[in-house]
Amino acid sequence: MLKKLFFLTPLFFLGCGKDLPQQIPNVFVSEYVYLNNPSSQAINFIGGSIYHTGGYRGLVIYRRYMNGDSNDWVVYDRACPDHYSRDCGLLKVEEDIYLGCGCDDTQFLMFDGSLVKGSAEYPLLTYHVNWQGDKLHITNN
Repeated sequence: MLKKLFFLTPLFFLGCGKDLPQQIPNVFVSEYVYLNNPSSQAINFIGGSIYHTGGYRGLVIYRRYMNGDSNDWVVYDRACPDHYSRDCGLLKVEEDIYLGCGCDDTQFLMFDGSLVKGSAEYPLLTYHVNWQGDKLHITNN
Protein backbone atom coordinates (compact mmCIF):
# COMPACT_ATOMS: atom_id res chain seq x y z
CA MET A 1 0.00 0.00 0.00
CA LEU A 2 2.81 2.42 0.87
CA LYS A 3 4.46 1.85 -2.53
CA LYS A 4 1.22 2.78 -4.32
CA LEU A 5 0.82 5.96 -2.26
CA PHE A 6 4.44 6.94 -2.92
CA PHE A 7 3.94 6.42 -6.67
CA LEU A 8 0.73 8.52 -6.87
CA THR A 9 2.03 11.44 -4.77
CA PRO A 10 4.40 12.85 -7.45
CA LEU A 11 1.61 12.71 -10.06
CA PHE A 12 -0.63 14.79 -7.81
CA PHE A 13 1.98 17.52 -7.35
CA LEU A 14 2.79 17.71 -11.08
CA GLY A 15 -0.71 19.05 -11.73
CA CYS A 16 -0.64 21.82 -9.12
CA GLY A 17 -0.47 25.32 -10.58
CA LYS A 18 -0.56 24.14 -14.19
CA ASP A 19 -3.30 24.85 -16.68
CA LEU A 20 -5.58 22.06 -17.72
CA PRO A 21 -5.37 21.00 -21.38
CA GLN A 22 -7.05 23.58 -23.63
CA GLN A 23 -10.65 22.74 -23.99
CA ILE A 24 -12.87 25.34 -22.44
CA PRO A 25 -15.76 23.26 -21.12
CA ASN A 26 -18.67 23.08 -23.53
CA VAL A 27 -21.63 24.48 -21.62
CA PHE A 28 -25.10 24.99 -23.03
CA VAL A 29 -25.55 28.57 -24.27
CA SER A 30 -28.90 30.08 -25.26
CA GLU A 31 -28.97 33.72 -24.16
CA TYR A 32 -31.18 36.56 -25.29
CA VAL A 33 -29.93 40.14 -25.18
CA TYR A 34 -32.59 42.80 -25.72
CA LEU A 35 -31.16 45.74 -27.65
CA ASN A 36 -33.74 48.19 -26.27
CA ASN A 37 -32.70 47.40 -22.68
CA PRO A 38 -30.69 50.27 -21.14
CA SER A 39 -27.95 47.81 -20.13
CA SER A 40 -27.46 47.00 -23.84
CA GLN A 41 -27.15 50.62 -24.96
CA ALA A 42 -23.42 50.34 -25.81
CA ILE A 43 -23.91 47.58 -28.40
CA ASN A 44 -26.31 49.70 -30.42
CA PHE A 45 -23.28 51.57 -31.75
CA ILE A 46 -20.14 50.44 -33.62
CA GLY A 47 -17.30 49.79 -31.19
CA GLY A 48 -19.56 49.29 -28.19
CA SER A 49 -19.27 46.28 -25.91
CA ILE A 50 -21.00 44.82 -22.88
CA TYR A 51 -20.53 41.93 -20.49
CA HIS A 52 -23.39 39.45 -20.23
CA THR A 53 -24.09 36.29 -18.28
CA GLY A 54 -23.77 32.91 -19.96
CA GLY A 55 -21.09 30.75 -21.45
CA TYR A 56 -18.37 29.24 -19.31
CA ARG A 57 -17.02 32.43 -17.65
CA GLY A 58 -19.48 34.99 -19.00
CA LEU A 59 -19.83 36.68 -22.38
CA VAL A 60 -18.51 39.83 -23.97
CA ILE A 61 -20.58 41.19 -26.86
CA TYR A 62 -18.99 43.62 -29.32
CA ARG A 63 -20.64 45.64 -32.10
CA ARG A 64 -18.55 45.56 -35.31
CA TYR A 65 -20.81 46.88 -38.09
CA MET A 66 -24.12 48.58 -38.83
CA ASN A 67 -25.08 46.40 -41.80
CA GLY A 68 -28.37 45.25 -40.33
CA ASP A 69 -27.55 41.54 -39.99
CA SER A 70 -26.27 39.01 -37.45
CA ASN A 71 -22.63 39.65 -38.44
CA ASP A 72 -22.86 43.12 -36.89
CA TRP A 73 -22.01 41.56 -33.50
CA VAL A 74 -19.41 39.12 -32.28
CA VAL A 75 -19.64 37.27 -28.95
CA TYR A 76 -16.74 35.72 -27.04
CA ASP A 77 -16.54 33.68 -23.88
CA ARG A 78 -14.69 35.64 -21.19
CA ALA A 79 -12.47 32.64 -20.39
CA CYS A 80 -8.82 33.24 -21.35
CA PRO A 81 -8.16 30.48 -23.87
CA ASP A 82 -4.79 29.46 -22.38
CA HIS A 83 -5.71 30.03 -18.72
CA TYR A 84 -9.43 29.29 -18.46
CA SER A 85 -8.95 27.02 -15.43
CA ARG A 86 -7.21 29.68 -13.31
CA ASP A 87 -8.83 32.37 -11.17
CA CYS A 88 -6.97 35.04 -13.16
CA GLY A 89 -8.19 33.57 -16.48
CA LEU A 90 -10.95 36.08 -17.11
CA LEU A 91 -10.89 38.34 -20.18
CA LYS A 92 -11.49 42.04 -19.62
CA VAL A 93 -12.19 44.83 -22.11
CA GLU A 94 -9.14 47.08 -22.40
CA GLU A 95 -9.02 50.44 -24.21
CA ASP A 96 -12.47 49.67 -25.71
CA ILE A 97 -10.99 47.50 -28.50
CA TYR A 98 -9.01 44.70 -26.82
CA LEU A 99 -9.71 41.73 -24.61
CA GLY A 100 -6.89 41.20 -22.15
CA CYS A 101 -6.17 38.11 -20.08
CA GLY A 102 -5.66 38.72 -16.36
CA CYS A 103 -2.97 36.02 -16.11
CA ASP A 104 -0.45 37.56 -18.51
CA ASP A 105 -0.06 40.32 -21.09
CA THR A 106 -2.05 38.56 -23.83
CA GLN A 107 -4.44 40.78 -25.77
CA PHE A 108 -6.93 39.95 -28.52
CA LEU A 109 -8.61 42.39 -30.90
CA MET A 110 -12.36 42.36 -30.19
CA PHE A 111 -13.25 43.05 -33.82
CA ASP A 112 -12.16 39.61 -35.04
CA GLY A 113 -10.49 37.85 -32.10
CA SER A 114 -6.99 38.05 -33.55
CA LEU A 115 -4.00 37.95 -31.22
CA VAL A 116 -2.28 41.36 -30.99
CA LYS A 117 -0.01 40.90 -27.96
CA GLY A 118 1.39 37.95 -26.05
CA SER A 119 1.84 34.36 -27.04
CA ALA A 120 -1.54 32.65 -26.76
CA GLU A 121 -1.57 29.12 -28.04
CA TYR A 122 -5.35 28.95 -28.47
CA PRO A 123 -7.98 31.30 -30.01
CA LEU A 124 -10.91 32.94 -28.27
CA LEU A 125 -14.07 30.89 -27.90
CA THR A 126 -16.70 32.49 -30.14
CA TYR A 127 -20.46 31.99 -29.99
CA HIS A 128 -23.08 32.17 -32.75
CA VAL A 129 -25.24 35.32 -32.94
CA ASN A 130 -28.71 35.46 -34.48
CA TRP A 131 -30.14 38.99 -34.76
CA GLN A 132 -33.92 38.97 -34.32
CA GLY A 133 -34.89 42.64 -34.70
CA ASP A 134 -34.92 43.98 -31.15
CA LYS A 135 -32.89 41.14 -29.64
CA LEU A 136 -29.84 38.94 -30.13
CA HIS A 137 -29.99 35.19 -29.59
CA ILE A 138 -26.58 33.83 -28.62
CA THR A 139 -25.95 30.09 -28.86
CA ASN A 140 -23.11 27.62 -29.09
CA ASN A 141 -24.53 25.57 -31.95
